[in-house]
Amino acid sequence: VRVTNRRSFTATTDLAMEWAFTADGEITCRGRELIDISPGKSITIDLSSSRPDVSGELHLSIEFCLRTATSWAPKSHAVAWEQFAISGSQQPQTQRRLPLDVATGDLGELSVSFSGDHLLVTEIYASLWRAPTDNDGFGQSLLHGVHSLGGAQQRWEEWGLHQLEYELIDISQQKSDEEYAITVSRALHGTSHHATHDTHISIANGVAVFDEHIHLPAQWTDLPRVGIRFEVSPHFSQLSWFGLGPTESYPDRCSGSTLSRWQSTVDEQFHPYVVPQEHGAHMECRWMQLCAPSGQGIRIDAATPLIMTARSHHDRDLTCATTLADLHQATTTEVHVDVAMRGVGTGACGPDVLPDYVVPAGDYQWTWTLSGVGEPAQK
Repeated sequence: VRVTNRRSFTATTDLAMEWAFTADGEITCRGRELIDISPGKSITIDLSSSRPDVSGELHLSIEFCLRTATSWAPKSHAVAWEQFAISGSQQPQTQRRLPLDVATGDLGELSVSFSGDHLLVTEIYASLWRAPTDNDGFGQSLLHGVHSLGGAQQRWEEWGLHQLEYELIDISQQKSDEEYAITVSRALHGTSHHATHDTHISIANGVAVFDEHIHLPAQWTDLPRVGIRFEVSPHFSQLSWFGLGPTESYPDRCSGSTLSRWQSTVDEQFHPYVVPQEHGAHMECRWMQLCAPSGQGIRIDAATPLIMTARSHHDRDLTCATTLADLHQATTTEVHVDVAMRGVGTGACGPDVLPDYVVPAGDYQWTWTLSGVGEPAQK
């Protein structure tokens, strides 16, 4: 590791370099180096002998922390950090799985349960809408006393993304001794155009694997998000994930986050923006769990890193509320699993989202897995 002191006048004698190797987000070994680098100079620190011989997705995290307390920060306060992806891929889950029971109705609705309790309060549907942020357009509309004025929000509402109508096109089922497969095709109707959503679900050994394909019409050139949405009971209040954290992150707002395993609660995901808006997303998620105090719950795994959100304030309510006083906690937890999300940008006071962070029309495909976790209930 090459370390450069970019200070102009001060050496690094006030700092300690704390490092840790992690495998699949869990620390496997760590250490501490007392470094002394003159201003503008660099040194190389060899950590190769400390690299653990383990399987999994390996990262090296480095923090530069204060050796002693100062007038402006306590001892061990991190003043700089960096994280490096070393090698490998995530190992399969070893946590005990609770087998899911999955069934479908005539209209493609899914019933998912374990131990006789239903997990999903609503259906799993495609989601293209997010509650507009200040930069998406509503900040300007509030200043002018109108509901919508320019920005991405106006386009989204003109396309009807906030009130899509879902039409079942086709549903088919196949059963064998080892696997149960369901294929559902839907059309997502906006005001003038429509998208299509095809889901292939394979259930084996109590685990449901979802292969998603959404095709967006060419006219929808800049979308809020592309993913799926469902609701679960608020009883699953304990949230954990392996992805960027500990705070929310978005495509153009994630360089200050680190990849690790994080623990929180659904309620703690809320961010009290002055005007209620989109919040609580986590980029690069490998998995996310929502558990009850008993430890039982659901786990979402991603074949490739996805954007995951779980919160007790829903898109619909966040969109309609103009002040925090208008916003009320829902009776269910809203869950999003997204393959794409529009950046945040600076549209309220400057340029809109950069081109690299726009979600264009086209085809989106991703795979995610739903399973139950925890110990079986005692009978």
